[in-house]
Amino acid sequence: MRCNGNTTNVCGGKDAIEVFSEDSDDQLLPVEYGSLGCYVWEEVPPVRGLDQTKNTIQSDDDMSPHACASACTIQMKADFWALLGGNSCTCGMEIAPGAKKASMDECNTPCTDGLGENCGGTWKAEVFTNKKKYVN
Repeated sequence: MRCNGNTTNVCGGKDAIEVFSEDSDDQLLPVEYGSLGCYVWEEVPPVRGLDQTKNTIQSDDDMSPHACASACTIQMKADFWALLGGNSCTCGMEIAPGAKKASMDECNTPCTDGLGENCGGTWKAEVFTNKKKYVN
């Protein structure tokens, strides 16, 4: 199907659309999510239920709550995710049974994106979900 206004370009087709993005590596897709609080754990990460070798993302220069939410929700189809240590994001399908709630004051490590948000703490993780029934 030819584009309106510029018939030299193709714009989608029958029952189809064409999606474009500029510099898509630097753009995050919008995701609605909420914090469930700060958690501490002993043996396993605070969220689980996905392949443990593929469910953790680390970034020394651009980790943020939104980057973690976008990666876990859109790429990994996870329902829960946790930010820890300022630069690590773990995706999962549930909160691990051994995870225990901690004070939000303990999730005080700045995110590596430098925008002033916190991304968990030392052996502490802020856990998020996109499931509205869990968010106050």
